[in-house]
Amino acid sequence: VALMLRQSRVATQEEICRAFGHSLSTQARWERQYAKHGIDGLTPKKPPGRGRELDKSQEGFIRRWFQADYSNREIAKRLGVDESTIRRTLKRLGLTRKPVVPPALPGIEDEAADACTVEATASTAASESGNDEPVPTALPVEDCSPPLQASSDYCIDDCIRS
Repeated sequence: VALMLRQSRVATQEEICRAFGHSLSTQARWERQYAKHGIDGLTPKKPPGRGRELDKSQEGFIRRWFQADYSNREIAKRLGVDESTIRRTLKRLGLTRKPVVPPALPGIEDEAADACTVEATASTAASESGNDEPVPTALPVEDCSPPLQASSDYCIDDCIRS
């Protein structure tokens, strides 16, 4: 319609742009495309960017296999696509997996609980005995590793011994 108004000289480009809510450069581009290609120059072209790799039926399989708790790798293998394609598709479909909580390592929590018990017992025993000496709040930790020395110390020691 905007081109027809312009060709019939009923309105100026500026008036047409204001009436239809587009810019002057858009109106000029439409006029050039119409002059060069006719009405076909005004039809929308293929949208830019890469198209989807999976069609709707494959997305249905992804949904079904996701709900059946198949891994992304297994789904990708079944569809013959890369795992990143599955991750993107799951994200676009709004499907997320629950985070996996690593199992507790046996003994670590027990040792921490034992250390707290020993510390509390020592503190309680000192206060009950009427001992006014400060009680250490933590058990001493022995460092069994050798002391660290800078590499220049080794060089100096070697030079002195030589």
